[in-house]
Amino acid sequence: MPVRVDTLPDSGLLVVHDAEVSLPVIDRDKMNDWERAAAAGKLFFLAAEDPIRFQADVYAGETLPAELGKDFQPLGGTFLLDLPSGRLMVAGYDLAGAAAGAVAIAVPRGPSVLTVMERRPVDGRRHQREMVALVGESDWKFVERTDRLSLLGCLPVIVALAGLLFAFRRGQWRGFLYFALPLLILAWAPHVLLRNSTRYRRIQRLMNEHEAAKPHFIFSVAPVERSEGLSGGFLNV
Repeated sequence: MPVRVDTLPDSGLLVVHDAEVSLPVIDRDKMNDWERAAAAGKLFFLAAEDPIRFQADVYAGETLPAELGKDFQPLGGTFLLDLPSGRLMVAGYDLAGAAAGAVAIAVPRGPSVLTVMERRPVDGRRHQREMVALVGESDWKFVERTDRLSLLGCLPVIVALAGLLFAFRRGQWRGFLYFALPLLILAWAPHVLLRNSTRYRRIQRLMNEHEAAKPHFIFSVAPVERSEGLSGGFLNV
């Protein structure tokens, strides 16, 4: 089973290293020491350009499930990671160097290779198949119909705005109140009512929970007998 690790909200920095490695001082403006340590295979770090929060699942010494290929794709190649103590540490760090949710994983001692996978770009057909499998075809079609109703309301909105502009310029508010405003309300009422229905909110909750359960990245760490030709590194995302 994978181990899940979160970054901290104000950092966006996730670090993988051996338990015996002392990490350099964190300075997001000067990461030279981090980059040198990563290049030497002493650690690996994934850093977001913005201080966002993301999750990663770590597979250590496990074969990645084949179904991950549907949602994830390789990112950045392979990286050398030296693990002399046999204790792999994974944690999110803040700018003060404090770790949150640090996890220690027992692994074979010696050199390992680390690979990273990221989420695939959104694909409409793949997403539809996934949602049908999650909520059922009937509920998925209900969500699609409800969302399409919002598109049908765009034209009346334009008409209503035009009527509002006309009423503002001519001072003829009665025409706006009697024609454009009722048209706007009638166009949006079905969409608003359906979106606030118990059925729609239940389906959306299931879909949101399903999406939130997915990690943003996958780390795979596997031992290697020979480290020649491998080099360490890091990724900025």
